[in-house]
Amino acid sequence: MQLFKKVLPRNCNILFGSCTHIGSKLTHYDGIEQFKDELLSKPTNRAIFLGDLCEAILVDDSKRFDPDTQDLAILTPGQQYQRFIDIFRPCAKQILYINTGNHDYKHIKTIDLVDWVCHELKVPYGTYSSKITIYDSRGKPRFKIYTTHGNGSISSIADDPIRKLANMKLSLKRKLAPLAADCFLAVMAHTHRLIVSPPEKELYLTDDGEKIKQHYTMAQQDAEYIPAHLRWYLNSGSFLKNQILGSSGYAERAMYSPVELGYGRAIIEDYQIVDVQKVLV
Repeated sequence: MQLFKKVLPRNCNILFGSCTHIGSKLTHYDGIEQFKDELLSKPTNRAIFLGDLCEAILVDDSKRFDPDTQDLAILTPGQQYQRFIDIFRPCAKQILYINTGNHDYKHIKTIDLVDWVCHELKVPYGTYSSKITIYDSRGKPRFKIYTTHGNGSISSIADDPIRKLANMKLSLKRKLAPLAADCFLAVMAHTHRLIVSPPEKELYLTDDGEKIKQHYTMAQQDAEYIPAHLRWYLNSGSFLKNQILGSSGYAERAMYSPVELGYGRAIIEDYQIVDVQKVLV
């Protein structure tokens, strides 16, 4: 876990990228370039990466190494992480920090590869999970964000798509809500799903002595405790395809349902999170 503090522009976007899996034939490089292009499109844009930067599976890992989908041009983890560095060096100054993921962490006994990437890019290293407090230009804290690569799955066996999405939003919320009750936005990766769960405002009534008035519950973004139903939650997606022509990856062989490829975008206006969006690539 790491704690960060950062002054951001009054109005900006924060992009949340994860699971680029550099080193796999299934990696969607055009999507990664779209992410990078948006990041570079405005100097006020910022980004956070939530791990699994590379495939990073060694040839002698008999359970996970897949010769059918391995990009033989960048076979070793060192080559793969170097490719990530090369891709994102032009926008490194706009990256707030990088978390590690389970693929990255597999090599922790030998070398912390994400720490090395952060050193090369001169970007703060966020370990597996991080919290960042965003300050305004006067030094006042305005809101916090929690990020983690995550663990487990987000799924539903419901046959109706509306109920299925509602169940997955609830599962996402249950995973993240207890971990950072002072964060207005909580983000996880790992599942490759791209899901946004917005605050659920509730209607209540008051009176002013003469009339009945209606209101909606709203969170104070810099509060010490924010009710779980008044926070944003994001599952930040991936850049790894389920299927490609000419090869068969684990997702295809396991008959996994297709997932939307992309990343998350938080819209900041007047030092407040006003929207969280999913961006398809």
